[in-house]
Amino acid sequence: MNQTKLISRVASRPAGSCRKLIAGAALMLALAVPLAGVATAQGNPDKRPAQEPAAGTKPAPAKGARFIEALRAGKKVTIVTMGTSLTGLWPGVMVNDWLNLEWPGQVTLCNEGMGASASSHLGFSGNPQANSGLGKLDAVIAHKPDVVFIEFGVNDAFLPYKISQEESKKNLNTMIDKLLAANPATEIILQTMNSVMDHATLGVHATDRPQVAAYYQGYREVAKARGLLLVDHYPNWLKMMTNDLPQFDRLVPDRIHPQVPGLQQVLLPELKATLCPPPAAAAPKAATGTPAKPLDGKP
Repeated sequence: MNQTKLISRVASRPAGSCRKLIAGAALMLALAVPLAGVATAQGNPDKRPAQEPAAGTKPAPAKGARFIEALRAGKKVTIVTMGTSLTGLWPGVMVNDWLNLEWPGQVTLCNEGMGASASSHLGFSGNPQANSGLGKLDAVIAHKPDVVFIEFGVNDAFLPYKISQEESKKNLNTMIDKLLAANPATEIILQTMNSVMDHATLGVHATDRPQVAAYYQGYREVAKARGLLLVDHYPNWLKMMTNDLPQFDRLVPDRIHPQVPGLQQVLLPELKATLCPPPAAAAPKAATGTPAKPLDGKP
């Protein structure tokens, strides 16, 4: 049976040695979400218009992830994931449903995601700084990762945490700087995550994050400025939330945490397309003396 090593602290699990993650085993449910000071939701969906990346800020099409090339070359790779409760389940889906099937025995997964965490907790007394992205850097570096995935935008946008958009980007850049100072060869991959909506009983997720799209945009801008790979999940989830709310509610039953079927159907295909893109289609041959026209469609 294919096996992959895993450390997980998403549900405040104590630090320890990597344990084995069996392909097909039940994945941990991570539903921790910042609810301090949240009033009862009105159940109104977030009907703000879709916000696409600002012109000129979405990174150019990437050639794929370096760690994928290392796996193809038969090398072992240590993956560390940093983020919020949204990082509770997707790393296991990526490994179990993809990497471990393609490259069994080559991946060590260390999940340093933490429910209710943000990039920094310095402006919020209800959560220790040690649980934040900045606070977890030493633990991340100790794993000696080949690649680190980072996502904190959804909780940096959480109003009670009082993290401005500029502070969110500054914190993200600080994390990147410290990871690269520890090992310049570390591959860093940024992510935007899913859209959110208010839930009648489980929290006013959208009301408490009125600018979440702008915080995700900050991740795009940092990725572009620093030449980093970005996995941009947000447009896919926003499209579903806007055009097919019943499906969104099936895949994201609390309207903030996608469960395994949703991660398999929506998140994993985007991961594969970004980290391991198919070969570019060859340009059509031009008639004699006529330049070839570029292919239409998305890059």
